[in-house]
Amino acid sequence: SRYREEEVTVEVVLRQKEELLSKLEMEEKSFAAKMESIQRNLVEIEKHEIVLREKEIIERKEENNESRKRSEANHEKTLEEKYGEQKIIHTQNINKQAGEIDVLTDVLNEVKVSLNERIAEYGEGDEKKSVSEYSFSGSEASLVS
Repeated sequence: SRYREEEVTVEVVLRQKEELLSKLEMEEKSFAAKMESIQRNLVEIEKHEIVLREKEIIERKEENNESRKRSEANHEKTLEEKYGEQKIIHTQNINKQAGEIDVLTDVLNEVKVSLNERIAEYGEGDEKKSVSEYSFSGSEASLVS
């Protein structure tokens, strides 16, 4: 009878062990699915970020061109000495704006690299959206339906 008690105890322990291993496997699958979903969401977010950063760069370039045109128009109206002073200020502003555009472009390129790496590892996601499918209203981008 003692042998029977040990056998029942071993059977109970083995059943509990199998249940725990099964639960562990389900939890690992659930975690992997959640992680993949988050990575795919990051793909979409980074696409959106790229669109916004590209738009910001275009806007800065337009502002730069408008500023340059205004500055040039003001220079024509001023005396030679005033023209020289304004040209120095203008060049400084252009250099500053060019530096800002370079920084924005560098960040954009980093995001593109990150996106490409993420797509290579995790795919495009269930919904294939291209960067061109985002439209802008004000400062927010939204997906075109």
